[in-house]
Amino acid sequence: MSAPLSKDLRERIIAGKEEGASHARLAKELRVSVSAITRLLALYRETGNVEARPRKAGRKPRLDEEQLQKIAERIKAQPDITLRELIDAFSLPVSAPALCKTINKKLRLCRKKRRARRNSSEPT
Repeated sequence: MSAPLSKDLRERIIAGKEEGASHARLAKELRVSVSAITRLLALYRETGNVEARPRKAGRKPRLDEEQLQKIAERIKAQPDITLRELIDAFSLPVSAPALCKTINKKLRLCRKKRRARRNSSEPT
């Protein structure tokens, strides 16, 4: 997928079309495809705006912010809770590995415990 056209280029396409230029002529002069001009003009007719549509990449998250907040509170209250217990307690629509990944990435909580170790440079 290519990058969206710049706002300046979009405005020049609209201005050229309002002056009566053809799609083919505009495409050749501005070095864009005819289909890009067609899509831009359709967008302009729909919205009256030349701004690019927001890019929606990827899948929608299965857990919303409210659920994540509840999970974080539950982990804080009961640090030794298992992933399966969290899924059952909140009827979450995710697998245990997916929940683990979400907890690590979005909540920045690590499930591994750190053992208290002495520094090797300390005298014994």
